[in-house]
Amino acid sequence: MLIRLKLILLSILCICVNKYTVVDDVRCGISAFINNISSNVTYKISLYLNQVLDINKGSSSLLHENSILKHQLDYYKKELKQTGINGTTIANSDKYTLVEVNKNSALAYNNRFEVNYISSSNPTKIKTGQGVINKESAIGKTKLVSNSFAVVELLSSPDIKTYGQLVKSNDKLLLNGLGNGLFEVVNFNMATKIQIGDIIETTGLDEIFPAHYAIAKVHEIRSENGVSNHIICKSTINFSDIDYLVVLQNAQL
Repeated sequence: MLIRLKLILLSILCICVNKYTVVDDVRCGISAFINNISSNVTYKISLYLNQVLDINKGSSSLLHENSILKHQLDYYKKELKQTGINGTTIANSDKYTLVEVNKNSALAYNNRFEVNYISSSNPTKIKTGQGVINKESAIGKTKLVSNSFAVVELLSSPDIKTYGQLVKSNDKLLLNGLGNGLFEVVNFNMATKIQIGDIIETTGLDEIFPAHYAIAKVHEIRSENGVSNHIICKSTINFSDIDYLVVLQNAQL
């Protein structure tokens, strides 16, 4: 009984010491300190996760923007490679208009094809009868013009005759279109020396094409009455490699 009483008194004493002495203050202080640290850690972790999410969103946005810029750069590189001009400078030009070849055009198989205006094009500058070129070759002339596209007739069309000159000698020749990318040259100066593979280019003497743009390559030399005065030429154009062309306002670039 005495022992039990002592234990009860000891318990009461411990409670009093815990409640009314510095021990309770220390315990409460430690608890508050731990809670404060826990709250700070939780806040910083949450802040870090939000920053990571923002960075990921920013990275995704940058990747998307980079993809757009790369596509635009590739677009301008192709324009520049094929035409010698790109859309960043052509919009304000009074000499030419950049157009895109419509490769699905059904007219492409009938000595004609369509070209579509692009964002930098000014349709009001394109008129019937204007020359169409790429970086190295004379392609054709505008045949039909609308507000959104134009029809280009190839120089090899049977309806077109084109004056040209041999690159190697500047001897003048008249090319008659035969269709399907072919030309014939007849009744030229017998002193003119022509070989298979020779290139015929524009003369720059008309108001449509500037000089030194390739028209055709000599493909066949035919003899009549023992005299070689009839040649067949092939267009230098490969439409599978052409996406962009230039419509000229006049022959002076």
